[in-house]
Amino acid sequence: MAEVSWNVDDWVVEAFREFVKEVHGTTYGNLGKELQRAMIEYMDADRAARTEDIVRENQEKLEEVLALLQDDSTHAHTTSTSSASRKSLHSLTQPEKTDILVDYLDREFDAALSMQELETAIEEAISVGGRTQADYKERLQKRGELFADPRGDVDVWYRSQEEFFGRVRTHAANTSATYQEILDAYDQSVRSAYKEWLKDELAAEIPDRLRVDSETTEEPFPVSTSQLEDAITSAADTGRWVDDIGERIREYGILEKVDQGWTPPDWQPRDAENAHSTSDQDGPDIARIATDVAQTILDDRDAWPAETAYVRAILRRETDYEGIDVDDVVASIRDQDLLEEQATNEWVPASTENSESASTTFPTSG
Repeated sequence: MAEVSWNVDDWVVEAFREFVKEVHGTTYGNLGKELQRAMIEYMDADRAARTEDIVRENQEKLEEVLALLQDDSTHAHTTSTSSASRKSLHSLTQPEKTDILVDYLDREFDAALSMQELETAIEEAISVGGRTQADYKERLQKRGELFADPRGDVDVWYRSQEEFFGRVRTHAANTSATYQEILDAYDQSVRSAYKEWLKDELAAEIPDRLRVDSETTEEPFPVSTSQLEDAITSAADTGRWVDDIGERIREYGILEKVDQGWTPPDWQPRDAENAHSTSDQDGPDIARIATDVAQTILDDRDAWPAETAYVRAILRRETDYEGIDVDDVVASIRDQDLLEEQATNEWVPASTENSESASTTFPTSG
């Protein structure tokens, strides 16, 4: 038996340890076995992939030759620009053509595209059509350059990883599919990136989850460390992420540790909080507060839809008048059409299409 000592990125090591623990329940005695198995499988897969690449490239060359012959027979008296382009692409490998395709997509699409638009882009960028296009779609997915809508029956491909991750989380919450199953078509780097993104999202939502879980209408803070850990475990549906999410909560300043326990930044006991509001004889302006809160959400949010827990967390953070019911502010946001609450407990700007109707936004292919 050989002892291995190589330099590997920390995130790869941690991801591999977590994978082994998920499979065997413990890393003891299993890390070496799984590493050996992974190395053998990688070599076998690489040999098979190289063979497939040769077959695919030969098929592409054959298609290009046939296309050139057709061009020459149809336009023998002229120099065809498309023919010259095909000749230059003819000498490139699939990875090089994939790079050209990625550059084309970066220029032409910054958000999402339909299957028909994707197939047209592959044809225009690298002159590849027919069944060979499937190889490039797979390459784009594995590299994390293109993401298929996880619902399967929706004809949308995303360029934004963050937007795609939001769709994955929603789909996993609404179905029996796990995120591991949904992301099976992508490289380990994409799956690892999703876990890091999800931990960030869960960390940001913990304060509002503590409020929702509270048995009273009062603010639940301060909370003990055990209460915080229980909330993280419940949110993540696993105890293995407690340390990671807890570290994010501290690092991002979502909650801070004080003598009494864990509280939001600048938290004050209720009897000292916003004392000026009790002297407001006319009462707070709910409509104005709703407008301010909605604008804050629109400014903060990069990807839509936003989950209800996120929206309510922002509402509580921005509503600084004692005695105001968050539900009143929610109702005012809805009544003023500042944001639209979907049936799936998601929110979008009032002018944005419902995410479930995304398939009608783009033309379908055939």
